[in-house]
Amino acid sequence: KAIVYVMFGGGCDSFNMLVPHTCSASTDVYTDEYLEIRQEIALQKEDLNVLSGHISNQVCETFGVHPQLGSVQQLFNSGDLLFFANTGVLTKVTDKENYRKDTQTNLFAHNFMQRAVQRIDPLMDLDGTGVLGRIRDILSNNGLSVGAFSIDSNSISLIGSPGVTTTPMILSDLGVTQFNHDPSSSDMNDAIGSLNGETKSESGVFGEWYSDVLVKSLSHNQLLYDTLENRTTSITFPDTHLGRQLGVVAKMIDSRAERGTDADLFYCSSGGWDTHSQLLANQESLFANVDASFKA
Repeated sequence: KAIVYVMFGGGCDSFNMLVPHTCSASTDVYTDEYLEIRQEIALQKEDLNVLSGHISNQVCETFGVHPQLGSVQQLFNSGDLLFFANTGVLTKVTDKENYRKDTQTNLFAHNFMQRAVQRIDPLMDLDGTGVLGRIRDILSNNGLSVGAFSIDSNSISLIGSPGVTTTPMILSDLGVTQFNHDPSSSDMNDAIGSLNGETKSESGVFGEWYSDVLVKSLSHNQLLYDTLENRTTSITFPDTHLGRQLGVVAKMIDSRAERGTDADLFYCSSGGWDTHSQLLANQESLFANVDASFKA
């Protein structure tokens, strides 16, 4: 009933998240490739959390995850989590000598790559849309009511084709702040609605659009505030940026019936993954935060 997209901003070094462990092929991928190439930033095999779930169509029959990802290991082993390995935004098979002319995405620019992973449209078939937005479009066209929420930031991942669905909403990781919580008069919101509800023959199209957006925004703000204000979770989420975001997501999922939606799409983000130095030390805290937040 919900898809929660978590962006590791800056670029996660995924070769220390999912690591080859046991490979019975002619080449020992862990020793001959992983250790050989990564050297001092490689993880030691004995420190990995070994995955025991079903793995097929890979050069290695066993993989491990980072030592701080114990909950991720349990989710995978129980069949509740999977990895998409060997994926990216290449538009065709290429090599180091020809990738610049063979790919449409700048593969070594953080902003381009982060945008690409939110769009997942390397051939630009639906340029300007995001992967979650296109999913929402399809579900909406099939008669479902689907909410779209970004926590703390805007994201192209939630943008669909123009005119198909409503604009995604942005929520704070602390919940929703009520608009004008201490008005100077009791009928303030009614007065704002009345002022912006007037339509005359000389009303301009931009003025009409502004008033329409304002009135809808105030209505959505009140609905979400009433929905979340006294809602709690049975589990305490970590008091980190990612933990608080997922806590809001949990409350929103719990309120789906009240909001009259069939499903929801959420975009969350975790920063600090641009680890140019002290990679091993930084990943210890970053992955620990992710694991604790996912576990909750």
